Parts: sequence; C-alpha cells; structure tokens
Amino acid sequence: MNYEYIGTSTITAIILMVIIGTAVPLIIAAIWKIKTKEPISTIFIGAVTFILFAIILESIPKVFLFQVKNPISNYIANNKWVFVIVPALLAGIFEESGRFVAFKFLLKKRKNKKTAISYGIGHSGIEMVFILTFAGIQCLVFAQMINSGQFAKLLEQAGNNQVQLKSLQAIPQLIASISFGTLGISLIERISAILVHIACSILVFYSVHFKNKKILFPIAILLHTFIDIFAGLYQTKLVTNLVIIEGWVFVISIIIFSFVYKKVYEK
Repeated sequence: MNYEYIGTSTITAIILMVIIGTAVPLIIAAIWKIKTKEPISTIFIGAVTFILFAIILESIPKVFLFQVKNPISNYIANNKWVFVIVPALLAGIFEESGRFVAFKFLLKKRKNKKTAISYGIGHSGIEMVFILTFAGIQCLVFAQMINSGQFAKLLEQAGNNQVQLKSLQAIPQLIASISFGTLGISLIERISAILVHIACSILVFYSVHFKNKKILFPIAILLHTFIDIFAGLYQTKLVTNLVIIEGWVFVISIIIFSFVYKKVYEK
C-alpha cells in the first residue's frame, strides 16, 4: 500500500506516544524517590546498565546469529521456534547478567531491599524511553518527510539497493498503522514489562546478597526468557492476535510480580 500522507490522528497518537514514553518513567521514578528517599543514582545505574547490556553487548551475538549469513543464522532463520527462543534467551541472559553485575559491584554497598525496586525502575524506565519515546520521534521525522514529499526522494536515492529500498518502503505503512488503539496496547505491554523487570530485579538482588538464594538468578533468566517468547510468537506469526498476546502477558506479569513481591521481597 502506498501512503502519500500521514493523517492528523496518527501524528497525534505518535506525539502522545512520545509524551507517555517520557513522562511515565519520570513520574514513577519521582514518586518512588519521594516516597522512599532512595538514592536517585540507583535508578540511573539501572538505566545505564540496560543500555550497556541490552542495547550494546546483546547486539554483538545478534549480528552473528541473525544478520551475518552462516550455517547457524540460516538454521535459526528457517526454524520459527528457534527464531522465537534464541532472541528471548539472549535478552534473558544479558539483561539479568547486567542486573547481577550492577548489584554485585556497582551497588554492592546498597543492601536495602528497596535498591532492587529502584534499579528495576531505572532498567524498565529507560527501555520504555527507547521503545516509545525514541521510536516515536523517528516516526514523527519520517511522517514529516512523507507529508512534505521528501520521503519519495529518499526512495529514489536508495536506487537499486534492494535491502535499503525494502526497509524504507515498509516505513509509511508502519507509521500509518499507529493509532490510539495500538498506543493503548503498547502502554499495557510496557506496564507488563515494568512489573517483570522489577520482579527480576528483586530476584537477582536477593541472589547476590543471600548465599541461600543463588538459584534466584537463573530463575530470573528463565522468567525473562519466558515473557519475551510471547513477543517472538507474534513477530513470527505463530500467534497473530496481538490483543490476546498482550492480554496473556499482562496477566502473567501481574502473577509473577505479585508472587515475587510477596514470597521474596516482603520476606
């Protein structure tokens, strides 16, 4: 489908996406800081650790496993279930390892259990900024280019570069699909992510500071992997109903958070 104009309602939804992606993490961090008097630096460390481990370090094996042509990447690409599980497992390993390193070394003197939640707020908050705010800003830039006619020139410049051309051609349809409905689903997905990130932060925090709780670290990896598998199921079209996927994830996230909070954090 050829989109030559991005409507006002879509642009409004994108602007709201940027605002929500920025405001929600800041509001949660501010409320937690005021309520608990916890150091804001813990939240900052959570955010920086996410960037280092999830954005930078995790991308290194992804290049070999998904982008560079080799027998392993070909096998993954041709097996949907493997394609679902591998990225989820990578996210689980790298993000939980980031938490472990942060609690073990950067936050080793902060043994107040509220530190776990502070870290989780920073970790999940910056992820929300990347997924909603930064993505929304990119969409706004491309929407302006599409409406002004500059995007057509960008397609012409791609020329015979089929990879770049195909990538660019998908952008207008992607932007036009954004609505208040999809924004609502994204917000539910982010709430689920915040709950799981805080729960995993609690598990890893306790695994670091209590010798008899070491098993909580691999449990956090498995829980993280399990939750991320749902996104892979939708991306590979193994499940096509996004509402059902996010609904299940939301329910499971509440169960995970409630269980971890009551059985680990409160004890």
